[in-house]
Amino acid sequence: MLRWLPGFLLLGLLAGSSFAQQGARLRVGLHDARPLAYLDEQGTPGGFAVLILEYIASQEDWEIEWVYDSWPELYDDLLDGELDLLFPMIRTPEREEHFDFSSQGLLLSWGRVFARPTEDITTILDLQGKKVAAIRGDGFHEILLELAENFEVEYEVRTYPSLEELVAAVQQGVVEVAVLEEIAGHWHVEGEGLRRTPVVFQPSTPHIVALRGTNASILEKLDEWLDRLKNDRGSIYYRFYAEHIRTEESGVPPWVQPTLLGGGVLLVLAFAFNTALRRQVRRRTRELRDRNDELEQQIARRRRVEDQLRESDKRWRTVIENMPVMLNAIDRSGLFVAWNKECERVTGYSAEEIIKNPKATELLYPDPEYREQILTETKVRRGRYKNWERNYVAKDGSTKTISRSSISHRFPIPGWASWGIGIDITERKAEEERRAKLEDQLRQSQKMEALGQIASGIAHDFKNLLTVIALHTDQIRNAETPEEREESLAAAGNAIRQASTMTHSLLAFGRKLDSSKEPLSLPELVEKGCACWPARSPPTFTSSSSATPIPPSGCMPTAINCTRCCSTWS
Repeated sequence: MLRWLPGFLLLGLLAGSSFAQQGARLRVGLHDARPLAYLDEQGTPGGFAVLILEYIASQEDWEIEWVYDSWPELYDDLLDGELDLLFPMIRTPEREEHFDFSSQGLLLSWGRVFARPTEDITTILDLQGKKVAAIRGDGFHEILLELAENFEVEYEVRTYPSLEELVAAVQQGVVEVAVLEEIAGHWHVEGEGLRRTPVVFQPSTPHIVALRGTNASILEKLDEWLDRLKNDRGSIYYRFYAEHIRTEESGVPPWVQPTLLGGGVLLVLAFAFNTALRRQVRRRTRELRDRNDELEQQIARRRRVEDQLRESDKRWRTVIENMPVMLNAIDRSGLFVAWNKECERVTGYSAEEIIKNPKATELLYPDPEYREQILTETKVRRGRYKNWERNYVAKDGSTKTISRSSISHRFPIPGWASWGIGIDITERKAEEERRAKLEDQLRQSQKMEALGQIASGIAHDFKNLLTVIALHTDQIRNAETPEEREESLAAAGNAIRQASTMTHSLLAFGRKLDSSKEPLSLPELVEKGCACWPARSPPTFTSSSSATPIPPSGCMPTAINCTRCCSTWS
Protein backbone atom coordinates (compact mmCIF):
# COMPACT_ATOMS: atom_id res chain seq x y z
CA MET A 1 0.00 0.00 0.00
CA LEU A 2 1.47 3.33 -1.15
CA ARG A 3 0.76 6.91 -0.07
CA TRP A 4 1.43 10.26 -1.76
CA LEU A 5 1.39 12.86 0.98
CA PRO A 6 1.66 11.75 4.59
CA GLY A 7 -1.30 13.19 6.36
CA PHE A 8 -3.14 14.19 3.18
CA LEU A 9 -6.91 14.23 2.92
CA LEU A 10 -8.68 10.94 2.16
CA LEU A 11 -11.89 11.30 0.20
CA GLY A 12 -14.54 8.69 -0.76
CA LEU A 13 -17.95 8.10 -2.20
CA LEU A 14 -20.51 5.50 -1.10
CA ALA A 15 -19.22 1.97 -1.93
CA GLY A 16 -20.35 0.71 -5.31
CA SER A 17 -21.97 4.00 -6.40
CA SER A 18 -21.31 5.32 -9.92
CA PHE A 19 -23.24 8.57 -10.17
CA ALA A 20 -22.71 12.35 -10.36
CA GLN A 21 -26.28 13.53 -10.24
CA GLN A 22 -27.55 16.31 -8.02
CA GLY A 23 -28.01 15.43 -4.35
CA ALA A 24 -25.38 12.64 -4.25
CA ARG A 25 -24.19 11.67 -0.76
CA LEU A 26 -20.42 11.17 -0.45
CA ARG A 27 -18.46 9.54 2.35
CA VAL A 28 -15.16 11.42 2.65
CA GLY A 29 -12.19 10.15 4.62
CA LEU A 30 -10.28 12.62 6.78
CA HIS A 31 -7.23 12.59 9.07
CA ASP A 32 -4.99 15.23 10.56
CA ALA A 33 -2.70 16.40 7.72
CA ARG A 34 -2.21 20.12 8.18
CA PRO A 35 -2.38 22.30 6.14
CA LEU A 36 -4.30 20.16 3.66
CA ALA A 37 -6.86 18.66 6.01
CA TYR A 38 -7.57 18.54 9.72
CA LEU A 39 -10.24 18.80 12.42
CA ASP A 40 -10.19 22.04 14.40
CA GLU A 41 -10.90 22.33 18.12
CA GLN A 42 -14.65 22.34 17.46
CA GLY A 43 -14.37 19.15 15.36
CA THR A 44 -14.99 20.95 12.07
CA PRO A 45 -13.03 19.77 8.97
CA GLY A 46 -10.65 22.38 7.56
CA GLY A 47 -7.62 22.78 5.29
CA PHE A 48 -6.83 23.49 1.63
CA ALA A 49 -8.09 20.16 0.18
CA VAL A 50 -11.21 20.22 2.40
CA LEU A 51 -12.20 23.69 1.22
CA ILE A 52 -11.67 22.77 -2.46
CA LEU A 53 -13.83 19.67 -2.16
CA GLU A 54 -16.57 21.43 -0.18
CA TYR A 55 -16.68 24.19 -2.81
CA ILE A 56 -17.12 21.65 -5.65
CA ALA A 57 -19.73 19.77 -3.58
CA SER A 58 -21.73 22.96 -3.01
CA GLN A 59 -21.75 23.68 -6.75
CA GLU A 60 -22.87 20.13 -7.57
CA ASP A 61 -25.32 19.86 -4.67
CA TRP A 62 -23.41 16.92 -3.17
CA GLU A 63 -23.73 16.08 0.51
CA ILE A 64 -20.41 15.18 2.19
CA GLU A 65 -20.10 12.88 5.19
CA TRP A 66 -16.62 13.15 6.70
CA VAL A 67 -15.05 9.94 8.11
CA TYR A 68 -12.11 10.60 10.44
CA ASP A 69 -9.47 7.83 10.82
CA SER A 70 -5.81 7.01 10.15
CA TRP A 71 -4.41 6.75 6.61
CA PRO A 72 -3.92 2.93 6.63
CA GLU A 73 -7.42 2.34 7.94
CA LEU A 74 -9.04 4.66 5.39
CA TYR A 75 -7.02 3.09 2.56
CA ASP A 76 -8.27 -0.37 3.58
CA ASP A 77 -11.82 0.99 3.85
CA LEU A 78 -11.63 2.12 0.22
CA LEU A 79 -10.43 -1.33 -0.86
CA ASP A 80 -13.29 -2.91 1.10
CA GLY A 81 -15.86 -0.60 -0.54
CA GLU A 82 -16.69 1.32 2.63
CA LEU A 83 -15.38 4.56 1.07
CA ASP A 84 -15.99 5.75 -2.47
CA LEU A 85 -13.04 8.06 -3.21
CA LEU A 86 -9.53 8.62 -1.95
CA PHE A 87 -7.22 11.52 -2.82
CA PRO A 88 -4.51 12.51 -3.32
CA MET A 89 -2.69 9.36 -4.55
CA ILE A 90 0.33 8.85 -6.84
CA ARG A 91 -0.29 6.69 -9.90
CA THR A 92 1.59 3.36 -9.94
CA PRO A 93 1.04 0.16 -11.96
CA GLU A 94 0.20 -1.76 -8.77
CA ARG A 95 -2.44 0.77 -7.72
CA GLU A 96 -3.96 0.89 -11.19
CA GLU A 97 -4.92 -2.75 -10.70
CA HIS A 98 -7.29 -1.67 -7.89
CA PHE A 99 -8.23 1.96 -8.54
CA ASP A 100 -9.43 4.35 -11.25
CA PHE A 101 -7.46 7.65 -11.29
CA SER A 102 -8.68 11.16 -12.10
CA SER A 103 -6.98 13.04 -14.91
CA GLN A 104 -6.42 16.22 -12.87
CA GLY A 105 -4.19 16.41 -9.81
CA LEU A 106 -4.62 18.70 -6.81
CA LEU A 107 -1.15 20.29 -6.94
CA LEU A 108 2.50 19.56 -7.66
CA SER A 109 4.67 18.16 -4.89
CA TRP A 110 7.78 16.05 -4.39
CA GLY A 111 9.58 13.93 -1.86
CA ARG A 112 12.29 15.24 0.47
CA VAL A 113 14.67 13.79 3.01
CA PHE A 114 14.63 15.44 6.49
CA ALA A 115 17.48 14.78 8.94
CA ARG A 116 18.48 15.57 12.49
CA PRO A 117 20.72 18.67 12.77
CA THR A 118 23.71 16.51 13.68
CA GLU A 119 23.46 14.44 10.46
CA ASP A 120 25.28 15.66 7.34
CA ILE A 121 23.02 14.47 4.52
CA THR A 122 23.65 16.06 1.13
CA THR A 123 23.12 13.18 -1.35
CA ILE A 124 21.30 9.88 -1.39
CA LEU A 125 24.64 8.14 -0.85
CA ASP A 126 24.82 9.65 2.68
CA LEU A 127 21.89 7.47 3.76
CA GLN A 128 24.15 4.41 3.90
CA GLY A 129 23.70 2.64 7.26
CA LYS A 130 21.21 5.22 8.62
CA LYS A 131 17.93 4.57 10.41
CA VAL A 132 15.24 6.12 8.20
CA ALA A 133 11.67 6.75 9.35
CA ALA A 134 8.61 6.85 7.06
CA ILE A 135 4.83 6.86 7.32
CA ARG A 136 3.49 3.35 6.80
CA GLY A 137 2.26 3.01 3.23
CA ASP A 138 3.86 6.26 2.03
CA GLY A 139 4.53 6.22 -1.73
CA PHE A 140 7.53 8.56 -1.56
CA HIS A 141 9.27 6.25 0.89
CA GLU A 142 8.95 3.32 -1.53
CA ILE A 143 10.28 5.46 -4.39
CA LEU A 144 13.32 6.50 -2.31
CA LEU A 145 13.93 2.87 -1.33
CA GLU A 146 14.01 1.87 -5.01
CA LEU A 147 16.46 4.70 -5.81
CA ALA A 148 18.69 3.64 -2.92
CA GLU A 149 18.79 0.07 -4.21
CA ASN A 150 19.87 1.33 -7.62
CA PHE A 151 22.78 3.18 -5.95
CA GLU A 152 23.57 0.17 -3.74
CA VAL A 153 22.71 2.17 -0.65
CA GLU A 154 21.36 0.20 2.29
CA TYR A 155 19.63 1.68 5.29
CA GLU A 156 17.30 0.51 8.04
CA VAL A 157 13.63 1.35 7.50
CA ARG A 158 11.25 2.01 10.38
CA THR A 159 7.62 2.82 9.57
CA TYR A 160 5.06 4.57 11.78
CA PRO A 161 1.28 4.83 11.41
CA SER A 162 1.15 8.63 11.96
CA LEU A 163 3.25 11.77 11.79
CA GLU A 164 2.92 12.24 15.54
CA GLU A 165 4.59 8.90 16.24
CA LEU A 166 7.27 9.61 13.63
CA VAL A 167 8.10 12.99 15.24
CA ALA A 168 8.26 11.31 18.66
CA ALA A 169 10.73 8.71 17.32
CA VAL A 170 12.94 11.51 15.93
CA GLN A 171 12.86 13.49 19.20
CA GLN A 172 13.74 10.36 21.20
CA GLY A 173 16.70 9.62 18.91
CA VAL A 174 15.28 6.31 17.66
CA VAL A 175 15.81 7.38 14.03
CA GLU A 176 18.18 9.83 12.36
CA VAL A 177 16.44 10.55 9.05
CA ALA A 178 12.84 10.81 7.80
CA VAL A 179 11.46 10.71 4.25
CA LEU A 180 8.25 12.73 3.70
CA GLU A 181 6.27 14.69 1.17
CA GLU A 182 7.62 18.26 1.01
CA ILE A 183 4.57 20.19 2.30
CA ALA A 184 3.73 17.70 5.08
CA GLY A 185 7.35 17.66 6.19
CA HIS A 186 7.53 21.48 6.21
CA TRP A 187 4.40 21.85 8.33
CA HIS A 188 4.83 18.93 10.73
CA VAL A 189 8.45 17.91 11.32
CA GLU A 190 10.63 20.87 10.39
CA GLY A 191 11.54 22.51 13.67
CA GLU A 192 10.54 19.38 15.63
CA GLY A 193 14.05 17.92 15.64
CA LEU A 194 14.44 17.60 11.85
CA ARG A 195 15.67 19.94 9.13
CA ARG A 196 15.44 19.93 5.34
CA THR A 197 18.24 18.35 3.33
CA PRO A 198 19.12 18.94 -0.35
CA VAL A 199 17.95 15.40 -1.17
CA VAL A 200 14.71 15.81 -3.12
CA PHE A 201 13.18 13.37 -5.61
CA GLN A 202 10.13 12.35 -7.61
CA PRO A 203 8.16 15.49 -8.53
CA SER A 204 4.62 14.12 -8.70
CA THR A 205 1.05 15.16 -9.26
CA PRO A 206 -1.32 13.21 -7.02
CA HIS A 207 -4.76 12.17 -8.28
CA ILE A 208 -8.20 11.47 -6.91
CA VAL A 209 -9.03 7.74 -7.02
CA ALA A 210 -12.06 5.49 -6.78
CA LEU A 211 -12.33 1.74 -6.44
CA ARG A 212 -11.84 0.24 -9.89
CA GLY A 213 -15.06 0.12 -11.92
CA THR A 214 -17.02 2.50 -9.64
CA ASN A 215 -17.80 6.24 -9.54
CA ALA A 216 -16.45 7.08 -13.00
CA SER A 217 -18.93 9.96 -13.37
CA ILE A 218 -17.82 11.46 -10.03
CA LEU A 219 -14.18 11.45 -11.17
CA GLU A 220 -15.10 13.07 -14.46
CA LYS A 221 -16.98 15.87 -12.67
CA LEU A 222 -14.07 16.49 -10.28
CA ASP A 223 -11.69 16.66 -13.27
CA GLU A 224 -13.85 19.33 -14.86
CA TRP A 225 -13.89 21.49 -11.73
CA LEU A 226 -10.16 21.18 -10.97
CA ASP A 227 -9.25 22.05 -14.55
CA ARG A 228 -11.56 25.08 -14.48
CA LEU A 229 -10.26 26.35 -11.09
CA LYS A 230 -6.55 25.90 -11.88
CA ASN A 231 -6.90 27.74 -15.20
CA ASP A 232 -8.56 30.75 -13.51
CA ARG A 233 -5.91 32.80 -11.66
CA GLY A 234 -8.59 34.56 -9.67
CA SER A 235 -10.38 31.40 -8.53
CA ILE A 236 -10.69 30.20 -4.97
CA TYR A 237 -8.08 27.53 -5.78
CA TYR A 238 -5.28 30.11 -5.65
CA ARG A 239 -6.88 31.98 -2.76
CA PHE A 240 -7.07 28.80 -0.67
CA TYR A 241 -3.55 27.85 -1.74
CA ALA A 242 -2.16 31.21 -0.53
CA GLU A 243 -4.06 31.01 2.76
CA HIS A 244 -3.27 27.42 3.72
CA ILE A 245 -0.15 26.28 1.93
CA ARG A 246 1.54 29.62 2.84
CA THR A 247 4.35 29.77 0.33
CA GLU A 248 6.94 32.44 0.82
CA GLU A 249 5.95 35.90 -0.45
CA SER A 250 8.02 36.45 -3.57
CA GLY A 251 5.66 38.18 -5.93
CA VAL A 252 5.72 35.05 -8.06
CA PRO A 253 2.50 33.15 -8.71
CA PRO A 254 2.34 30.10 -6.48
CA TRP A 255 2.21 27.70 -9.44
CA VAL A 256 5.64 28.96 -10.63
CA GLN A 257 7.50 27.96 -7.46
CA PRO A 258 6.73 24.25 -7.71
CA THR A 259 7.77 24.30 -11.35
CA LEU A 260 11.11 25.93 -10.54
CA LEU A 261 11.60 23.60 -7.63
CA GLY A 262 10.92 20.70 -9.89
CA GLY A 263 13.75 21.86 -12.13
CA GLY A 264 15.99 22.17 -9.09
CA VAL A 265 15.08 18.65 -8.10
CA LEU A 266 16.17 17.43 -11.50
CA LEU A 267 19.49 19.24 -11.15
CA VAL A 268 20.12 17.72 -7.73
CA LEU A 269 19.25 14.29 -9.02
CA ALA A 270 21.53 14.82 -12.01
CA PHE A 271 24.37 15.67 -9.65
CA ALA A 272 23.72 12.61 -7.53
CA PHE A 273 23.52 10.43 -10.62
CA ASN A 274 26.75 11.90 -11.94
CA THR A 275 28.63 10.89 -8.77
CA ALA A 276 27.43 7.31 -8.78
CA LEU A 277 26.20 6.43 -12.23
CA ARG A 278 29.59 5.57 -13.75
CA ARG A 279 30.46 3.22 -10.93
CA GLN A 280 27.01 1.70 -11.08
CA VAL A 281 27.18 1.23 -14.85
CA ARG A 282 30.62 -0.40 -14.67
CA ARG A 283 29.53 -2.75 -11.94
CA ARG A 284 26.26 -3.63 -13.64
CA THR A 285 28.01 -4.10 -16.98
CA ARG A 286 30.44 -6.53 -15.40
CA GLU A 287 27.64 -8.33 -13.60
CA LEU A 288 25.57 -8.53 -16.77
CA ARG A 289 28.53 -9.89 -18.72
CA ASP A 290 29.19 -12.55 -16.08
CA ARG A 291 25.51 -13.32 -15.85
CA ASN A 292 25.24 -13.56 -19.61
CA ASP A 293 28.13 -16.05 -19.74
CA GLU A 294 26.55 -18.07 -16.97
CA LEU A 295 23.17 -18.05 -18.70
CA GLU A 296 24.74 -19.18 -21.96
CA GLN A 297 26.40 -22.07 -20.15
CA GLN A 298 23.15 -22.98 -18.42
CA ILE A 299 21.27 -22.85 -21.72
CA ALA A 300 23.89 -25.06 -23.35
CA ARG A 301 23.71 -27.56 -20.49
CA ARG A 302 19.92 -27.49 -20.54
CA ARG A 303 19.86 -28.10 -24.28
CA ARG A 304 22.19 -31.07 -23.90
CA VAL A 305 20.02 -32.49 -21.13
CA GLU A 306 16.86 -31.93 -23.17
CA ASP A 307 18.45 -33.62 -26.19
CA GLN A 308 19.46 -36.56 -24.02
CA LEU A 309 15.98 -36.79 -22.54
CA ARG A 310 14.37 -36.68 -25.97
CA GLU A 311 16.74 -39.37 -27.25
CA SER A 312 16.14 -41.50 -24.16
CA ASP A 313 12.39 -41.08 -24.49
CA LYS A 314 12.60 -42.03 -28.17
CA ARG A 315 14.60 -45.19 -27.39
CA TRP A 316 12.26 -46.08 -24.54
CA ARG A 317 9.18 -45.75 -26.73
CA THR A 318 10.85 -47.71 -29.54
CA VAL A 319 11.64 -50.56 -27.15
CA ILE A 320 8.11 -50.64 -25.76
CA GLU A 321 6.48 -50.48 -29.18
CA ASN A 322 8.61 -53.25 -30.71
CA MET A 323 9.30 -55.63 -27.81
CA PRO A 324 8.21 -59.23 -28.66
CA VAL A 325 5.75 -59.43 -25.76
CA MET A 326 2.44 -57.70 -25.23
CA LEU A 327 2.67 -54.56 -23.09
CA ASN A 328 -0.29 -52.44 -22.09
CA ALA A 329 -1.16 -50.04 -19.29
CA ILE A 330 -4.22 -48.36 -17.81
CA ASP A 331 -4.62 -45.06 -15.94
CA ARG A 332 -6.51 -44.45 -12.70
CA SER A 333 -9.82 -44.10 -14.56
CA GLY A 334 -9.42 -47.57 -16.05
CA LEU A 335 -8.67 -46.44 -19.62
CA PHE A 336 -5.86 -47.94 -21.67
CA VAL A 337 -2.93 -45.55 -22.15
CA ALA A 338 -0.41 -47.97 -23.71
CA TRP A 339 -0.93 -50.69 -26.35
CA ASN A 340 2.17 -51.83 -28.21
CA LYS A 341 2.52 -53.51 -31.62
CA GLU A 342 2.52 -57.05 -30.19
CA CYS A 343 -0.88 -56.30 -28.62
CA GLU A 344 -2.06 -55.15 -32.04
CA ARG A 345 -0.73 -58.31 -33.73
CA VAL A 346 -2.27 -60.75 -31.24
CA THR A 347 -5.70 -59.12 -30.84
CA GLY A 348 -6.08 -57.41 -34.21
CA TYR A 349 -7.08 -54.14 -32.47
CA SER A 350 -4.94 -51.09 -33.23
CA ALA A 351 -3.72 -48.66 -30.59
CA GLU A 352 -6.17 -46.03 -31.92
CA GLU A 353 -9.05 -48.44 -31.25
CA ILE A 354 -7.97 -49.27 -27.69
CA ILE A 355 -6.20 -46.27 -26.12
CA LYS A 356 -8.59 -43.90 -24.28
CA ASN A 357 -11.56 -45.96 -25.54
CA PRO A 358 -14.07 -46.47 -22.68
CA LYS A 359 -15.43 -49.52 -24.57
CA ALA A 360 -12.03 -51.22 -24.95
CA THR A 361 -12.63 -53.68 -22.08
CA GLU A 362 -15.91 -54.75 -23.64
CA LEU A 363 -14.10 -55.42 -26.94
CA LEU A 364 -11.57 -57.72 -25.27
CA TYR A 365 -14.06 -59.37 -22.88
CA PRO A 366 -17.47 -59.39 -24.62
CA ASP A 367 -18.93 -61.88 -22.13
CA PRO A 368 -20.32 -59.72 -19.25
CA GLU A 369 -19.86 -62.39 -16.58
CA TYR A 370 -16.28 -63.16 -17.60
CA ARG A 371 -15.50 -59.43 -17.91
CA GLU A 372 -16.81 -58.75 -14.41
CA GLN A 373 -14.79 -61.71 -13.10
CA ILE A 374 -11.58 -60.34 -14.66
CA LEU A 375 -12.17 -56.79 -13.38
CA THR A 376 -12.92 -58.03 -9.86
CA GLU A 377 -9.88 -60.29 -9.82
CA THR A 378 -7.70 -57.40 -11.10
CA LYS A 379 -8.77 -55.21 -8.20
CA VAL A 380 -8.07 -58.01 -5.72
CA ARG A 381 -4.59 -58.66 -7.11
CA ARG A 382 -3.78 -54.91 -7.12
CA GLY A 383 -1.21 -55.14 -9.88
CA ARG A 384 0.59 -58.12 -8.34
CA TYR A 385 0.33 -61.28 -10.41
CA LYS A 386 2.47 -63.65 -12.46
CA ASN A 387 1.47 -66.02 -15.29
CA TRP A 388 -2.21 -65.18 -14.83
CA GLU A 389 -4.03 -66.74 -17.78
CA ARG A 390 -6.82 -64.68 -19.39
CA ASN A 391 -8.86 -65.16 -22.53
CA TYR A 392 -8.98 -62.22 -24.94
CA VAL A 393 -11.46 -62.19 -27.80
CA ALA A 394 -9.61 -60.98 -30.89
CA LYS A 395 -11.08 -58.69 -33.51
CA ASP A 396 -11.73 -61.67 -35.82
CA GLY A 397 -13.76 -63.40 -33.07
CA SER A 398 -11.11 -65.98 -32.12
CA THR A 399 -10.18 -66.56 -28.47
CA LYS A 400 -6.60 -65.88 -27.44
CA THR A 401 -5.20 -67.25 -24.19
CA ILE A 402 -2.77 -64.72 -22.70
CA SER A 403 -0.38 -65.35 -19.80
CA ARG A 404 -0.17 -61.99 -17.96
CA SER A 405 2.42 -60.80 -15.43
CA SER A 406 2.71 -57.44 -13.65
CA ILE A 407 5.26 -55.79 -11.37
CA SER A 408 3.84 -52.28 -11.63
CA HIS A 409 3.63 -52.08 -7.83
CA ARG A 410 7.42 -52.35 -7.70
CA PHE A 411 8.19 -50.11 -10.68
CA PRO A 412 5.50 -47.40 -10.89
CA ILE A 413 5.42 -45.20 -13.99
CA PRO A 414 3.85 -41.69 -13.85
CA GLY A 415 0.46 -41.69 -15.55
CA TRP A 416 0.22 -45.51 -15.47
CA ALA A 417 -1.87 -46.80 -12.58
CA SER A 418 -1.11 -50.39 -13.61
CA TRP A 419 0.91 -51.96 -16.38
CA GLY A 420 2.04 -55.45 -17.33
CA ILE A 421 3.26 -57.75 -20.05
CA GLY A 422 1.60 -60.74 -21.68
CA ILE A 423 2.52 -63.75 -23.83
CA ASP A 424 0.17 -65.39 -26.32
CA ILE A 425 0.02 -69.06 -25.23
CA THR A 426 -2.97 -70.03 -27.37
CA GLU A 427 -0.97 -72.45 -29.54
CA ARG A 428 0.89 -73.85 -26.56
CA LYS A 429 -2.37 -74.61 -24.76
CA ALA A 430 -3.73 -76.33 -27.87
CA GLU A 431 -0.53 -78.38 -28.20
CA GLU A 432 -0.77 -79.42 -24.54
CA GLU A 433 -4.32 -80.65 -25.11
CA ARG A 434 -3.25 -82.61 -28.21
CA ARG A 435 -0.34 -84.12 -26.30
CA ALA A 436 -2.64 -85.21 -23.46
CA LYS A 437 -4.94 -86.95 -25.93
CA LEU A 438 -1.99 -88.75 -27.57
CA GLU A 439 -0.66 -89.87 -24.20
CA ASP A 440 -4.08 -91.24 -23.30
CA GLN A 441 -4.26 -93.11 -26.60
CA LEU A 442 -0.75 -94.50 -26.03
CA ARG A 443 -1.66 -95.75 -22.56
CA GLN A 444 -4.77 -97.46 -23.98
CA SER A 445 -2.72 -99.06 -26.74
CA GLN A 446 -0.19 -100.32 -24.21
CA LYS A 447 -3.02 -101.84 -22.21
CA MET A 448 -4.32 -103.69 -25.22
CA GLU A 449 -0.81 -104.93 -26.06
CA ALA A 450 -0.30 -106.15 -22.49
CA LEU A 451 -3.73 -107.81 -22.53
CA GLY A 452 -2.77 -109.75 -25.65
CA GLN A 453 0.54 -110.84 -24.14
CA ILE A 454 -1.10 -112.23 -21.02
CA ALA A 455 -4.05 -113.82 -22.82
CA SER A 456 -2.50 -117.29 -22.65
CA GLY A 457 -1.84 -116.96 -18.97
CA ILE A 458 -5.40 -115.74 -18.39
CA ALA A 459 -6.77 -118.69 -20.35
CA HIS A 460 -4.68 -121.08 -18.25
CA ASP A 461 -5.98 -119.50 -15.04
CA PHE A 462 -9.58 -119.68 -16.25
CA LYS A 463 -9.04 -123.35 -17.24
CA ASN A 464 -7.74 -124.12 -13.74
CA LEU A 465 -10.75 -122.35 -12.19
CA LEU A 466 -13.16 -124.22 -14.43
CA THR A 467 -11.40 -127.48 -13.57
CA VAL A 468 -11.85 -126.75 -9.87
CA ILE A 469 -15.53 -125.90 -10.39
CA ALA A 470 -16.12 -129.09 -12.45
CA LEU A 471 -14.29 -131.27 -9.93
CA HIS A 472 -16.26 -129.97 -6.98
CA THR A 473 -19.49 -130.22 -8.96
CA ASP A 474 -18.82 -133.94 -9.44
CA GLN A 475 -17.97 -134.26 -5.75
CA ILE A 476 -21.26 -132.58 -4.84
CA ARG A 477 -23.12 -135.03 -7.05
CA ASN A 478 -21.30 -138.03 -5.48
CA ALA A 479 -21.15 -136.73 -1.91
CA GLU A 480 -22.22 -139.27 0.67
CA THR A 481 -22.66 -136.94 3.57
CA PRO A 482 -23.97 -133.40 3.96
CA GLU A 483 -20.56 -132.31 5.24
CA GLU A 484 -18.83 -133.42 2.05
CA ARG A 485 -21.48 -131.67 -0.04
CA GLU A 486 -21.06 -128.38 1.90
CA GLU A 487 -17.27 -128.56 1.61
CA SER A 488 -17.48 -129.05 -2.18
CA LEU A 489 -20.05 -126.22 -2.50
CA ALA A 490 -17.74 -123.87 -0.59
CA ALA A 491 -14.76 -124.74 -2.75
CA ALA A 492 -16.78 -124.33 -5.99
CA GLY A 493 -18.16 -120.97 -4.75
CA ASN A 494 -14.67 -119.73 -3.95
CA ALA A 495 -13.47 -120.62 -7.46
CA ILE A 496 -16.47 -118.83 -8.99
CA ARG A 497 -15.72 -115.68 -6.98
CA GLN A 498 -12.08 -115.74 -8.09
CA ALA A 499 -13.21 -115.98 -11.69
CA SER A 500 -15.58 -113.03 -11.18
CA THR A 501 -12.79 -110.91 -9.65
CA MET A 502 -10.44 -111.74 -12.51
CA THR A 503 -13.11 -110.83 -15.07
CA HIS A 504 -13.80 -107.46 -13.38
CA SER A 505 -10.08 -106.61 -13.36
CA LEU A 506 -9.73 -107.48 -17.03
CA LEU A 507 -12.68 -105.25 -17.93
CA ALA A 508 -11.24 -102.37 -15.88
CA PHE A 509 -7.85 -102.77 -17.53
CA GLY A 510 -9.37 -102.56 -20.99
CA ARG A 511 -11.38 -99.38 -20.34
CA LYS A 512 -10.19 -95.70 -20.48
CA LEU A 513 -10.10 -94.98 -16.80
CA ASP A 514 -8.85 -91.99 -14.84
CA SER A 515 -5.07 -91.92 -14.59
CA SER A 516 -5.03 -90.39 -11.14
CA LYS A 517 -2.51 -91.75 -8.70
CA GLU A 518 -2.83 -92.63 -5.06
CA PRO A 519 -0.70 -94.36 -2.38
CA LEU A 520 -1.06 -98.13 -2.01
CA SER A 521 -0.12 -100.64 0.72
CA LEU A 522 2.32 -103.21 -0.66
CA PRO A 523 1.29 -105.99 1.81
CA GLU A 524 -2.37 -105.40 0.94
CA LEU A 525 -1.51 -105.50 -2.79
CA VAL A 526 0.34 -108.84 -2.39
CA GLU A 527 -2.50 -110.29 -0.30
CA LYS A 528 -5.11 -109.35 -2.92
CA GLY A 529 -2.85 -110.74 -5.65
CA CYS A 530 -2.66 -114.07 -3.91
CA ALA A 531 -6.43 -114.15 -3.74
CA CYS A 532 -6.53 -114.09 -7.56
CA TRP A 533 -4.38 -117.22 -7.90
CA PRO A 534 -6.00 -120.54 -8.58
CA ALA A 535 -6.99 -122.53 -5.58
CA ARG A 536 -4.35 -125.05 -6.41
CA SER A 537 -1.40 -122.75 -6.02
CA PRO A 538 1.85 -124.34 -4.85
CA PRO A 539 1.42 -125.49 -1.24
CA THR A 540 4.94 -124.42 -0.46
CA PHE A 541 4.04 -120.72 -1.19
CA THR A 542 3.80 -118.47 1.84
CA SER A 543 3.93 -114.67 2.15
CA SER A 544 4.53 -112.14 4.90
CA SER A 545 5.13 -108.34 4.82
CA SER A 546 5.84 -105.37 7.08
CA ALA A 547 6.14 -102.76 4.28
CA THR A 548 4.90 -99.18 4.69
CA PRO A 549 2.37 -97.58 2.22
CA ILE A 550 3.84 -96.83 -1.22
CA PRO A 551 4.11 -93.04 -1.78
CA PRO A 552 2.15 -91.54 -4.73
CA SER A 553 4.89 -92.02 -7.28
CA GLY A 554 2.91 -93.03 -10.35
CA CYS A 555 0.83 -95.94 -9.05
CA MET A 556 -2.58 -96.37 -10.69
CA PRO A 557 -4.74 -98.85 -8.67
CA THR A 558 -6.64 -100.25 -11.67
CA ALA A 559 -3.49 -101.01 -13.64
CA ILE A 560 -1.84 -102.69 -10.63
CA ASN A 561 -4.93 -104.77 -9.85
CA CYS A 562 -5.02 -105.94 -13.45
CA THR A 563 -1.31 -106.72 -13.48
CA ARG A 564 -1.42 -108.79 -10.33
CA CYS A 565 -4.51 -110.65 -11.44
CA CYS A 566 -3.47 -111.33 -14.97
CA SER A 567 0.13 -112.39 -14.40
CA THR A 568 1.01 -115.93 -15.41
CA TRP A 569 2.43 -117.94 -12.63
CA SER A 570 4.41 -121.13 -13.29
